[in-house]
Amino acid sequence: MTLRISGKHMDIGDAFRTRITDRVGEVIGKYFDRGFSGQIVVVKSGSRYTADCMIRLDSGASLQAT
Repeated sequence: MTLRISGKHMDIGDAFRTRITDRVGEVIGKYFDRGFSGQIVVVKSGSRYTADCMIRLDSGASLQAT
């Protein structure tokens, strides 16, 4: 499991990074048995936050969410 977590217009702290890593690991582990890698970008726009997530499973499938 390798996740690259970054922020656009904001800093990602250690606690937030750990929370994201743990939750993504739980969700992927619930539905898929193999490993994964990917990137998550958290974007701050005014008072609004969004996250762009791209996960590549070891089986070759790709998952993308915004």
